[in-house]
Amino acid sequence: MRCRRKGFSLIEVVIAIAIVAGGVVVVLALLPTMVRNSENAADMQTALRLPDAVQAELAQEMGSALGPFANSVAVNGLELVVEQDGSNVRRRDLTDNPLRSRYFLIEVHTFATGEFAYVSGDAVLALQITVSWPYRVLAAGTLLPAGAATDRQSITFNLALNP
Repeated sequence: MRCRRKGFSLIEVVIAIAIVAGGVVVVLALLPTMVRNSENAADMQTALRLPDAVQAELAQEMGSALGPFANSVAVNGLELVVEQDGSNVRRRDLTDNPLRSRYFLIEVHTFATGEFAYVSGDAVLALQITVSWPYRVLAAGTLLPAGAATDRQSITFNLALNP
């Protein structure tokens, strides 16, 4: 009587390895997309948290002089920049430290016409705020040039300021 050996044949082992390898390849192929989607979701969450910080910065810049601030924003607009983690809201200007990230660009505009347009003497200034990203990214100690506006994601919200 012959004793049969129990185990897997070479073909079964090769097929099992091929199936596992195929699964690993699929997971590795999806990894960059999953990382990018995660980064995009984190950036969107940060952008959605910015209105309070923007309002605080604008209120500080405005002080108690609503009229002059409204006129300045209406004529020149106002641009702010923020780091990727949502911290350090500040004016965008050429004197800013070149080693600081400017990940989010915040564009502030008044309403030129309509019911939200500022009229001298009003108690409230309505503003339209557009947040776009990525604007300028700090990579390896170098501030990369600004990306084209069409290549950036953005959200827009309205904000009311009063002194």
